[in-house]
Formats: sequence, C-alpha cells, structure tokens
Amino acid sequence: MRTRFSAPAQFDPSYSMLGRMLRRRIPDRKRAGAHFVVASSVLVLVLVVVQFFAWSYLEPTVMADPGGVAATAFWIGQIAAVLLLVFGAVLGRAPKLVVTLSGRHLDAVQGSRAARVPLSEIEEILPVSAVQFHREYLPFADVRAFTCRAPKAVMVIRTSEGALGIGLPESEHKELCRALRKSAARAPGKTAALAV
Repeated sequence: MRTRFSAPAQFDPSYSMLGRMLRRRIPDRKRAGAHFVVASSVLVLVLVVVQFFAWSYLEPTVMADPGGVAATAFWIGQIAAVLLLVFGAVLGRAPKLVVTLSGRHLDAVQGSRAARVPLSEIEEILPVSAVQFHREYLPFADVRAFTCRAPKAVMVIRTSEGALGIGLPESEHKELCRALRKSAARAPGKTAALAV
C-alpha cells in the first residue's frame, strides 16, 4: 500500500516576497491572505497613479528630447517600478505538499508548516468539494488547511482537537482516500466514521 502522497510546488502570488512578509507578521493565515490582496491592489494603484503624475510632469521634457537624460531616466524608472512590483508581489511558489501515512499517524507537511494526526483520534473523514471547504470549513479557526493551489476536492479529517483539510491533485486525493480508509479502519482506538 502506498504511504506517501504529494502535490508539487506551484505558482502562487500569495507566496511572493510581499505575501511571505505578511505571513510572518500576521499569524492568522486568512487575515494574511486578505492583507496581501489589499496590499498588492494598493501597490498597483499607487504604481499607476505615480506613472500618470510622472508622465504629466515630464512629458514636455521627454517629448522635447526623447533620447535625453530625462527621457532615459523616466523610461528606466517605469520599467524598474513594474519589475519591482512583479518580483515583489506577483512571483511566488507555494511549497510542495507532502502527506505521509504511517501505521499510526497521518503527517502533512507544506513548507515550514506541519501537522500530525494519530489515526486513533480521527473521528470523521469527509471528502468535500474545494468550494464547500472554502465556504463552510475554512472560515473556522480550528481548521488547518494543507492544500495545493487548486484542488477539486478536499478531505476534511476531524479530531477532538480540530479539523485538518488536505487538498491534493485528483489522482493523489483518490489514492489517499483509499489508503486512509484502510489504515483508519485498522487503527486501534476509536473507529472513524469513514465517509471517504
């Protein structure tokens, strides 16, 4: 039986330099994500407004001498500002997600975040759609999410200490469901309500 399941690292702007900085400063992942959306939107707006003001101020100088120092500085500044925005707030990679199923534990690791759930403590395993997970489960504080960029389905594992949401690519998700059903059924202690 397979015991290791994974989702590769993927493009995710919320893991850009700005996103990582906000995650370090704001411990709540959902609030950090909201702050990222607001901050990146404000940065884009500021960039556009500064470009308009710079052009309105420098247009006569740039048009009078298109190859001059002022024109060159203006265009280099425009390109540098866009590149800074792209590298600072757009380019980012979500870390690889690895889920390992041992005889007694389920371990989920994504970057520096990790969770371990003893199989004997699993109370319920529910496969839900990604939309349902984000609407009904993720808003609650006791849910820890370990998902790839855009999973179709998320497995919600409930324990007495909270819930764990695991979202893997579809093929990996199905394999994990089968393996978890077998392992949880054999785990000593509580018998999980397996809706998987």
